[in-house]
Amino acid sequence: LMVARGAVPMPPKLQLPALYQLIQIGDDETAAAAQQTVKKMPPNTVVGLAKEPLPPLVLDFLAHTFEDAIEITRAVAINRKTDDETVVWLAKVGNEQLTEAIARNQERILGCPDIVEALYFNPNTRMSTVDRVLDFAARSGLDLNSIPSFSEVVAAIQGREAEQVADQQTAEKIEAARTESEEALDQLFQDIQSTFAALDARRDASD
Repeated sequence: LMVARGAVPMPPKLQLPALYQLIQIGDDETAAAAQQTVKKMPPNTVVGLAKEPLPPLVLDFLAHTFEDAIEITRAVAINRKTDDETVVWLAKVGNEQLTEAIARNQERILGCPDIVEALYFNPNTRMSTVDRVLDFAARSGLDLNSIPSFSEVVAAIQGREAEQVADQQTAEKIEAARTESEEALDQLFQDIQSTFAALDARRDASD
């Protein structure tokens, strides 16, 4: 109970997991006291803890306990130790700032495509962010058939890529033709110079 009330001096990195354990397995009084101690922690301390490689269950606990604290939830979202399920939940309920931070983590999205779906259906996610994430998912070959418009996004991207390839091929052909024409003109100019040189030599010989 003294630990739950924060009366035992402990480094924050040890105190938080201990409080989490007491919340999970302690009696009602101990669990309630531990919950209050966590909530009374200085915000800067909690943000720092959210960046630490703590057990995933503890990071998930922080995300749910401080759901409305953007600095804390953002730190949890970008923490490599955070479980994918926690990030998916944050993507579902996060505000505009949080969803934008989650959308930037392409490595996490590649490993957990459900994040894209969560961002898509979250009304707080900016449309520009949704478009960017869908574009990335389509180009990365992710399977997101649960999103109604995803097949259209894939088709549009494939169409644009095909046009880009065709444009590139056309540009290469034009460049090749221009190079060939320039080489032909150079050869013609050299032939003309050779002809005039031969005529001059014949004239000099006749003189």
